[in-house]
Amino acid sequence: MAILEKLSEYEIERGKHIPSKNHSILQNNLIFQLNLKYREKYQILSEIALDLQEWESTPDIAIFPKMPIDFAINQMLPIA
Repeated sequence: MAILEKLSEYEIERGKHIPSKNHSILQNNLIFQLNLKYREKYQILSEIALDLQEWESTPDIAIFPKMPIDFAINQMLPIA
């Protein structure tokens, strides 16, 4: 007999499972290490909404060239 599991709103919206405690710890440690080594050259971003022309994506970690920060503007990053 198959067991059907009801998906949460998060899982339906993002198309993936709810992140676990271990996932969160690992993601945090990766971002910390990447920032230690590359903060002068790259901007390490977590859970950033990306506009990829054909579809939208929100990766756990994204790495971009250093860019100015403007806290007055809250926007998705377009990726060409």
